[in-house]
Amino acid sequence: MCPVCLEGDRQSGRDQYVRRRWSRSETVACPIHRVCLRFSCMKCFTRYDFRFEYRDELAELICSGCLAPVVCTAGTLLRSITPTCPLQRWR
Repeated sequence: MCPVCLEGDRQSGRDQYVRRRWSRSETVACPIHRVCLRFSCMKCFTRYDFRFEYRDELAELICSGCLAPVVCTAGTLLRSITPTCPLQRWR
């Protein structure tokens, strides 16, 4: 999942949702933000165990293990501006 896309949903007052383009096996980075997709929780490192929960009347993607939200951090925003992942360098 792209945390920048999910944060954009939240800031726009929309439910977060999983984009179809993220499920393609060859997709490793968000084609919009050029951020590596997140496949594990950044807090507890549990892989592929996310679920939706209603928080503040909106659906939000969270980790099933530690209940931490999948959000955009300042570091993620910086990586979206300056690519650090070698897979992000396509144009």
